[in-house]
Order: sequence, then structure tokens, then C-alpha cells
Amino acid sequence: MTVMARRHLGRLRAWHLAVAAALGVGVSGAAMAQRFEGNKPLDLPYGPPPSDGAMEGVDARRSGATRAPLPSRDLRVAWHKSMGEATGYPPVVGADGAVFAVGGRGDILEVDASGAERSRVSVGLGLPGPASLLTGGTLVLVNNSGEAVGVRSGRVVFRTRVSDRSPSSRADPLPLEDGGVVVEAAGELSLLDGQGNVRARATLPERAAWSLLGTSSSIVAVTAEGRTYTWEPGREPVRAGDLGGHVMGRPVLVGDHTLLGVVDGTHLEALDLVKGIAVTRAAANGGEWFLGPPAMSRGVLYLLAWTPTSVLLLGVGAAGQEPRRVAVSTFGTSLLADGGVPSPPPARASLLVDPGGTVAFRTPEDAIGVVTPAGEVITMGESFCGPALPGLTARGSPVPPARTLRGFAGMSAAGPGALMLGCADGQLVKIESR
Repeated sequence: MTVMARRHLGRLRAWHLAVAAALGVGVSGAAMAQRFEGNKPLDLPYGPPPSDGAMEGVDARRSGATRAPLPSRDLRVAWHKSMGEATGYPPVVGADGAVFAVGGRGDILEVDASGAERSRVSVGLGLPGPASLLTGGTLVLVNNSGEAVGVRSGRVVFRTRVSDRSPSSRADPLPLEDGGVVVEAAGELSLLDGQGNVRARATLPERAAWSLLGTSSSIVAVTAEGRTYTWEPGREPVRAGDLGGHVMGRPVLVGDHTLLGVVDGTHLEALDLVKGIAVTRAAANGGEWFLGPPAMSRGVLYLLAWTPTSVLLLGVGAAGQEPRRVAVSTFGTSLLADGGVPSPPPARASLLVDPGGTVAFRTPEDAIGVVTPAGEVITMGESFCGPALPGLTARGSPVPPARTLRGFAGMSAAGPGALMLGCADGQLVKIESR
């Protein structure tokens, strides 16, 4: 183990000791992460989640920046499969290429890397929340009854009550590097270990609408209107500031102190979580609408912009400059009869970026492809999910919705040179380079 890893473990243990002290319980160094049974070996998973597709946004900062390369040319469909029920969330991908999909009737479908079904397990009636994969390989979500449910190897391994209210909206769970997870349900935050044991709880003044994010010392929760809270387990949540409007797609963290989000479709806002000050990093040109969520890699933030005739991929530098502007799809003029410009489309976009600078995208009108570092645009010659229908949302967000029950559900990295698409009708599509 390196000196840096030992220091990180020391900080992590100190954090859990502080949490335990706040809860009035004792924690030994060996038993921080799970119950200990003398007849079983002690397994303490540690490190980042097992794959780039383990949670929405790839990592705790929801940067969208993958560790493995994305497909870069000669895109093709490797396989597609229907899970037989609607879904509202991106598929989750494990280290071995297994794919997990959350169904609207409360089922979790697992297929292997070739698309063959491995298991199907029920976690409760009704549409559950989004899922994330923990370091130890357990899939975790919050069901419609306010339980955090862990699923592993085709069976439920824990159910933990995290809310007494039926959570109409649930933020994406945040896996921790010690194998635990933070979940949100109806504004209630719960820190769990990998076996579902509660370490700490807190209540937000209002419900979170987007993925929970993590700094080195705190959890960040953001409402649909941009109000932002930080939580250090063992303390009460603190209002950290306001992005200043409706957030389109999950925000991303830059370092520990800066939150970036697309606000009202018109500007990119940067919020200093320490000072509580928000500043505009970039503004849309006339006739453009910024789409979220963005993706961040090597100091450049990528986002899509909708115009009356095209969708553009923009790259925004630290000072707000645009080092990149590429048209990724074009369509006929759509100006309104009175000469105005239409509102942004009622659908999610999606972006991922790899270490080499290749950007994978899905646009609101269902164009799917990649942009190479040289600016070459390579798209699939077919549509998979179709455009979304306005007004149908999985999270009750105002138009444009956070996630739609028709059209596109999400895109995830699926290992070197591969992507997984989820369609709201339950279709799963794997795309790879030839």
C-alpha cells in the first residue's frame, strides 16, 4: 500500500469514528464496514466503484469522465434486449460487463455482457428510484416504500428503512470508497455500510432532485431549483448556496468546492460551496439553449446546445472560453411562425468523455454518436429510443423533465470501447466499435 493510500485510509477511518461518536456507538478499525461473524472471513471492499457504468455520471463528482476509452469509430449494435417493462433510468454496468436495469413495476433485470438474462428480482411494487453499484458489487436503490434495497447475485441481500414517507423523488445513490453508500428518500439522507447498516442520518430542508455528489469530506445535494446543501455525516445539513434557477440535468463538481450546472437552459453557473457565491461561467448565444447534464475532463466542461437548426457540442474552459464548438446533428429550420425561437426540447441529452478527449453523445432528437479529439463526428445511422413525449416525467420536474417515461432513459459506459443505452420502453442497446 502506498503512503498516499495509507493516509487516505486514515482519513476515512477518522471520518467514520466521528460519525460513530455522533451516533453514540463504538467502532473498531476492523468492523467499520460490516457486521463481523467469527465463522466467516472478513471482507472489507475498498476503492472506487467497480466500473465506469456503476453510477450515473461515472464517479462521485458526476463528472461523466470515464477511465476506459469510449468507442471511437465504426459504431455498431452489439446486441439489444427488452426487459419487458418501462424504465426511467440509465442502465448500470458492472466490472464484468453485466448490465442492470430498473423496471417500472419494481423489477431489477440483470443480463451478462452478451445480453443473456442472468436474473430478475423484485424490490417492491411501483417505480423504484435509480440504482448504483457499490465497490463490493451490491446494487443499491430506494424502492417505492422508502426502503434502501441491496441486490447481489440475483437476490435481495438487505432491506433498510430510510424513510417513513413514500418517496416521490429519489436522488441517485452515492457509492463510497469504503464500500458504503449514501441514499436520499423524500429529503432524508442515510449513510449505510455495504450490508445496509445505518451509520448516520439527516433530514434536508427540501427534497433533492439530482444525483448526490461527494467531496472528500461531505455529501452535496441539489434541488430542482438549484438550492444546494452540504452534509458532513454526524452534523446537520448546511445551505451552501443557490445555482439560481431550474437545473437542467445533474450538476458536476470541480474539485471539492465548485459546483457547475446548466441553469434555465440559458447559462452555465458555477457555485462556490465554501463562499456561497454563484457566478456565470458561460451564457448561451441568441437562439441557443444549453442542455444538461454536462461532462468534465482535463479542465474542459462539455455540454450540448440546441439551436433552431442543429445540436452543437461545446467545450468550455476554466475562464469561460469555448475551445470547442462542433455540430453533432442538424435538422430543418424550426423557427416559430412569429419569428421566435422554440423552447428547449422536453428530453434529456447525455454526454460521456474519455481520457483521450473522445466525447460520446445522445441528443434530444435521438442522434447517437461520438466526437473524436480531432473534431470528427461519427453517428449511428439509426434511432433507438425515439424522441420523448413532453409532460411525462419520472421525477415530477417541470419541462424540460429530468427523465421521461417515453423516449430515452440514459446512457452508460460499458467497458473499453462500448456504451449501453436504456430506452424508456425497456429496450437495452449495447453499442461498440467494430
